[in-house]
Amino acid sequence: RSPQRVSRCSGSNQVAGAMVPQTDGARASAGMSELETFESRLEDERANSLQAAKHAVVVVQNVPVVEEQRYAKLRDTLTKLFFKLGALREPAAVTVPQDPATKKTIGVAFVAYMYPEEASRAVAKMHGYKFGRDPLTCHTLAEIERVAGLAPEFREEDFQDRIPTDASMVPNLTQWMLDSRGRNQYACMAAEEAEIFWFDPISSFELAHGRMRWTDSFIQWSPRGSYLATFHPQGIALWGGPNWAQLMRFPHAQVKHIDFSPNEKYLVTSSGLNPAHDNGQDPTGIIVWEVATCKRLRGFLAQVFESKIAGPRSKEETPEFDAMWPVFKWSHDDKF
Repeated sequence: RSPQRVSRCSGSNQVAGAMVPQTDGARASAGMSELETFESRLEDERANSLQAAKHAVVVVQNVPVVEEQRYAKLRDTLTKLFFKLGALREPAAVTVPQDPATKKTIGVAFVAYMYPEEASRAVAKMHGYKFGRDPLTCHTLAEIERVAGLAPEFREEDFQDRIPTDASMVPNLTQWMLDSRGRNQYACMAAEEAEIFWFDPISSFELAHGRMRWTDSFIQWSPRGSYLATFHPQGIALWGGPNWAQLMRFPHAQVKHIDFSPNEKYLVTSSGLNPAHDNGQDPTGIIVWEVATCKRLRGFLAQVFESKIAGPRSKEETPEFDAMWPVFKWSHDDKF
C-alpha cells in the first residue's frame, strides 16, 4: 500500500473484526475474470461517487416564492450566502426550480458543494437562518433520501438500538487486549476508506479491519479504546467488539466535535450551532449523552466566536462563527 494513501491518523488501543471490503484478490478467487473484476470495481466506484455527491448537495426549503422578474436576484442572493461556507460545484451550483406554468419559484433550492464536509458546514450554519418571512430549513440530499426511505409504520424488527439485557449479548470491548503479541492499534483515513491496523514496530503493518464510507467526515477513538466513533450528517455512531458491530447511535445533526468522559460513561457532542439560531429553552448546540443507554441528559447553547478567517465583510453579510472546543472539563471519575 502506497504511503501517500495514509492521511489523517489516530492512535489508540483497539480491536479488529470482519466485514473487510471485497478486494481484487477475493473477486479473483471467486472465479471472476479480469474484465468482470474491472467492471465490478468500476460499479463500486460509481456507487461510492454517487453517494458522496448526494452528501455534498444541500436541499434548502422555505425559500421565498417569487415571480420570474425577481428570480435572478433571488438566485444571486442565495449563491452569495452559501458561497461563503465552501467551494460550490460549477456550473449551476445553486438551482432554484420554477413552476413551468406560472414561472414562480416553488420554495426549494439545491446547493451543490465540492465536498460533503462543506455541505455539512452549510447545513449547520444555515438551518434556521431567517431569510424572508420564514427561517430556512437545510438538509443534505442523502439525509432526505434516507428519511424518505423509512417505513411509514414502526416495526419492532427494524429497531436496532435495543440495549442488551443479557450479559452474554454484550460484546467484549477489550478483545484487542488478548492479542498474543500485546500490540496496539491505530486508525487511518484515505479518501473514502477508513482502516485499522495493528501497530508493530518490528514487522510490517497488518490490516485489522477496513470499510469504504465507514464515516462521512472523521473518526475518533474513545479514551480507553473501547469504541471507535464515526461522524455522520445525522449523528454519531459508536463501533466496537470483535466483529466491529455498531453498538450505539446518538442522533445529533451535523456534529463537528465530540468529547468522552475519562471512563467513557458520557459523551458530549457539539454541532457548533450559532446560539442566535438555537432554541434557548431546549438547546441543541451541545448535548450530553449517557453512552450505555444513548439517553440524552442535557443540552447547552454552543460557545462560539466570530471567525476572522473569512476577512472583512460588509454590513449586509452575516458573520461566520466557529465553535469553541472543548467547553467542559471532566473529573477523573466521571462524577462531575
